[in-house]
Amino acid sequence: MTVFPFHTTPFTKPLIAIISCHGLTDLDSKQFVLPYATVLSVPLPSAAITALFCAASLYHFSEDVGIRGSIYVHLSALFIGVAFGVQAAFLVMIAYMGLVHTPFHYLRCSLNSRATAAKAAFFIGILAAILATTLDNHTTIELSDFHQRIATAHIWCEYVLKRR
Repeated sequence: MTVFPFHTTPFTKPLIAIISCHGLTDLDSKQFVLPYATVLSVPLPSAAITALFCAASLYHFSEDVGIRGSIYVHLSALFIGVAFGVQAAFLVMIAYMGLVHTPFHYLRCSLNSRATAAKAAFFIGILAAILATTLDNHTTIELSDFHQRIATAHIWCEYVLKRR
């Protein structure tokens, strides 16, 4: 199993909580069942899960900044990771997710008759951030195969919802 451990800070911990909740918008449609059921149940080796996650992420971020922008974000994280370590690459992706992707995701939802889902996910994210800041004393998080599968299912769900 692939597991990427990352250290959290008082700034990144609540931001990660907010980011993690944005996929809850998928629950506003029955369309979420097939992507989640498939991605979570199909047996795949860890390397394939990570490759699928990376490819899906390239597509998903292109919704925010176009395909060239997405490639730039991913290559920047890769080069920063090689030069300064995986933790630095993680911070780049958290910054992008928190400052660009999650707000744009909520905006897209609001513009596509999913404003209630966006508001609910946002407020759950704020609550999660408060709880993470006040009750959670962990200083690391892990990005595992399971987390990569959840993110990939979210990306597939968004793809399906965009095309309906």
